[in-house]
Amino acid sequence: MSGHSKWSTIKRKKGVRDIVRGKVFTKMANLIAIAAREGGSDPEANFKLRLAIDKARKNNVPLENIDRAIKKGVSGAGSDLAEQIIYEAYGPNGVALMIEVVTDSRNRTVPELRKILSDNNGRLVENGSVAWMFEKKNVIEIDLQKNRISEDEMTLLLIENGALDVVRKDNFLISFWDSDDLKKAKDYLGEKNIIVDLVESRLEAKNIIMDVDKNVLSKINNLFAELEDQSDVIHIYANVKLK
Repeated sequence: MSGHSKWSTIKRKKGVRDIVRGKVFTKMANLIAIAAREGGSDPEANFKLRLAIDKARKNNVPLENIDRAIKKGVSGAGSDLAEQIIYEAYGPNGVALMIEVVTDSRNRTVPELRKILSDNNGRLVENGSVAWMFEKKNVIEIDLQKNRISEDEMTLLLIENGALDVVRKDNFLISFWDSDDLKKAKDYLGEKNIIVDLVESRLEAKNIIMDVDKNVLSKINNLFAELEDQSDVIHIYANVKLK
């Protein structure tokens, strides 16, 4: 009996992992299809596609899934083509949120977002309500432990190649770039055999709320968890420091 119970637990845990992995694969495939539709199927000529493929590979998306997503994006076949949208919202205690999704049905996604936000003391708001609190950043993150080069040498190398700013966070050097320099910087670092952990364009709040009441922070974390579990959400940006 105990063996059967153990196997049931294993199956249940595996089922949860498979569901999570399936959601990730779908999100990555949609990002790839969108990038291919916008800029073509060649990752060398389409930097957005190249970044989407890199991200998919880091999430262990099979090559056949990647190829299928590229073909779908280029062909434009089917009525279920996804689009990339950012929704603006307020969360608990007036925290500002930018919720990025890839969806093939706004009529499905919007009601689901509304419910999650409503259940967590939040609400969707009109475009422009909170967008002004954020700015776009082009980022390259490098794990110093993965590279045989000192922090000072790496910082100097990044600045000499056009980085606007470089900051350290734990073991990572985070550098910020003009959009026109991002591809060139990634290529250069690759030629130097420097392992790059992340290259992306993302939103960052202009001003971060640092000190938040523990109860409010718990509500915000719960909201984030539910939003991240929603099948279409790929990024959540907030003007609060999460702990």
